[in-house]
Amino acid sequence: MKRIAAVLTLLLVTVGTLFLAHDSQSEEGRDGFANYRLIAHAMGSIREQPYTNAYEAMIANYEKGTRVFEIDFMLTSNRVAVARHEWTANRAKCWDRMKSCLNRSRPERLPMMSL
Repeated sequence: MKRIAAVLTLLLVTVGTLFLAHDSQSEEGRDGFANYRLIAHAMGSIREQPYTNAYEAMIANYEKGTRVFEIDFMLTSNRVAVARHEWTANRAKCWDRMKSCLNRSRPERLPMMSL
């Protein structure tokens, strides 16, 4: 009988704690990014260029009100994470089209972000 009482007490304390924790969250905290109807794929487009994964695209889209971003990360051959959609030759050609949008030329070495 004591064992059943202990289990029921523990169960009530657990449920009460979960209820209080859930109730104390703000509305925004409970909904998270579900409040936003738009997710910017590859950080969004910039000046008609889609899937850039570029910092400039993220800033431009953030200024337009976008708050949720999807970023493609890939590993280089030396195991460094970079924001990159793909490594194909076709994607390399895109740098020539994007350089006017991003205000930079095709990099010889992509800049890395320290984590």
